[in-house]
Amino acid sequence: VDQLELNGGGLVYGVEFHNDGLVALDPLEHTQITIPIPAQIDKSKMRTFTPLTMDNPSLNFGDDIVIRDASNPNHLTMDTQGRVWISAAVNVTATPAFCRQGSPNKFASADPIAESTRHIAMFDPRTQKFTLIHTCFRTHHLQLAVDGSNRLFANPLGGNAASFGWLDLNAFDKTGDQQAAQ
Repeated sequence: VDQLELNGGGLVYGVEFHNDGLVALDPLEHTQITIPIPAQIDKSKMRTFTPLTMDNPSLNFGDDIVIRDASNPNHLTMDTQGRVWISAAVNVTATPAFCRQGSPNKFASADPIAESTRHIAMFDPRTQKFTLIHTCFRTHHLQLAVDGSNRLFANPLGGNAASFGWLDLNAFDKTGDQQAAQ
């Protein structure tokens, strides 16, 4: 599907890194909104990208910390259904049990990791809702497959740069099972 055909005249999306936002720009109306990216848990339990301490007060904000970047969204892409897939932290860095050594997931068993700083958040503009996926792999940049497999690939930042992960969108859409789809 041609992207112009898919979203011609539609919203343009980006991320607001330091305030956990999905930005939606309407180029026809010249307006924008920032949609907060949620988490699966209370964000106060998540590691932030920016330290929440300061050595010197701000001239504008004093001692108030105005950066809120627990999700630290980085990269996004849009699928053929118009859903926006975002590399973002949605939970603590510790991976779920199904991602670790001894897991029945053959991919996790082949390359188990204990931590992942970013996962996947999906925003569906039709429902205005997020789906949050705690991944068994690190995400930094997301890319949709062009071979018809309907997979969302993610390359890591740091760690083992030779590995990458993917989410099978067909399996995920059919079952909603994030474990089985990655």
